[in-house]
Amino acid sequence: MEADPSIVLAGQSVDDHKGVYGTTGDAFARFGSARVMDIPNGENTFAGIAVGAASMGLRPLVVHTRDDFMFRPWTASSTSPRSGATCTGTGAARRS
Repeated sequence: MEADPSIVLAGQSVDDHKGVYGTTGDAFARFGSARVMDIPNGENTFAGIAVGAASMGLRPLVVHTRDDFMFRPWTASSTSPRSGATCTGTGAARRS
């Protein structure tokens, strides 16, 4: 994160030095709330934030402590392209 200011860290309790089993350490103190974000627990929320951040040129690093739930957003992300909708940089959907 020091070498690349476009990297952002998001996840449940990542802003707490005791959260995520201590793996995020002092990231919040070092990089602040603009780059280390505590987000609500929800797999689709995690995926949506990551996709949205990446579409805006950021490099999201999403922390999820439960690997048994990490594939839940796959349904939405794998079926959306079939609808013909695409996402623009402004977050608006349009038909192709």
